[in-house]
Amino acid sequence: MTIFNYLLSQPFALLMLLFNNYLWVPVLIYGLLTRLFLWPVFNKLLVEQEKMKKIQPQLTALQQKYKNDAFGFQKEFSEILKTEKINPYFTFLFLFGQIFILIIFLAFFNSIISAQWVNYLLPALKNNFAHSFLQEANYFFFGFDLRQPNFLLTLFLAILNSFAIIFQIKKQNVKNKTEKKIDRQQLNTNYFSFFLSFLILIFYQRIPLILIIYWLGFSLVSLLQEMVNFLNFQKSLLNNH
Repeated sequence: MTIFNYLLSQPFALLMLLFNNYLWVPVLIYGLLTRLFLWPVFNKLLVEQEKMKKIQPQLTALQQKYKNDAFGFQKEFSEILKTEKINPYFTFLFLFGQIFILIIFLAFFNSIISAQWVNYLLPALKNNFAHSFLQEANYFFFGFDLRQPNFLLTLFLAILNSFAIIFQIKKQNVKNKTEKKIDRQQLNTNYFSFFLSFLILIFYQRIPLILIIYWLGFSLVSLLQEMVNFLNFQKSLLNNH
């Protein structure tokens, strides 16, 4: 992770200088920027999921047709994916990418907590400001230590994530009403995701506040995207009518 710590440390140091050595500000900004960068990727995921729903009846028919012929099923399934321009590996790559990004930032934030991150700075920054970063760095977020877990802010993060899921549920309910059919599987997935948002509370004592602040930035953009997608969905329904 050395190369990523090196790349993340330079702008982090400049942001610290800009915001009077407050650590939480660049951490929050990193969360916001990471999620903004992933905005089009999340939209692409939604498109892929809608395509998979569209071909679900065809897949059911194929499963009946090729009960004892796995090769025949795979061949025709591949043709359907090609025709509908569906990438069967996109969801896997998306999840892998999310985990990889999280690991990168976990390593970087651990280096911040241990004050090792200054070793990755360019000589100009390290020689002139390393002492300031180490001696004057503010590890507090409105009185809460970034190096320690915090239940209240973890709860706030869980609630913020749950609001994003609520917009997904609202969108699905409107869609079900419009199409006059209920997609039980999608609704169950959304409800499960809603309760999953609060699972973090079980492990909060193992999560330093610095990571929660990063996730807050990440989740704020997630909520914004869900709101935008919901409004765009409503707008498309009005235009169709």
